[in-house]
Amino acid sequence: MKKYIAIVAAVLCLFASQNGMAREISGYGARGIIALPSGNFGDFAGTGIGGVGTLLYEFEDNLVFSGSVGFISMGGKTRTASVFFSDWDYSYKIIPITTGARYYLKPEGDGLRPYVGGDIGYYIYSVSVEDANGVSVGSVSGTSNFGIAPAVGFQMGILDVQANYSLADFNYLGLSVGVMLGKK
Repeated sequence: MKKYIAIVAAVLCLFASQNGMAREISGYGARGIIALPSGNFGDFAGTGIGGVGTLLYEFEDNLVFSGSVGFISMGGKTRTASVFFSDWDYSYKIIPITTGARYYLKPEGDGLRPYVGGDIGYYIYSVSVEDANGVSVGSVSGTSNFGIAPAVGFQMGILDVQANYSLADFNYLGLSVGVMLGKK
């Protein structure tokens, strides 16, 4: 819990110390995300769903900085612990708190505007385990790790579509669709 409070306090201090920052925010939006676990994580976790909110800050015409906070919930694949125990169900929760950049490959306009970029930041994880009767066997909450997520995507009007690959303790391919309002 102390980590959550420290992260929220740091973000609030950053925004409070930058009086003019609110005037410089060029866009904001939200996207729904489907997370497809990969690597060893894919052996234990099923497909996840969630959402992410993003603020954009235009640095140059084609270079935009971003800040994002999201939540992803993944179901687990049923695992048999041993011959003596029933099947166990795992569930995973991921909260990415990231900052990043987008470089738009086309100038601003009404058409399709592809971009490349990525995010870097903290990923907060929690894992819970239940037996076949739905009784909680245990959980690990608030574990965090540093991670990066290279991304590609495009904006067309207010539509924002992105694919990113999260490289942290729990690797996943994130496919997201949403809206981005403000200057694009």
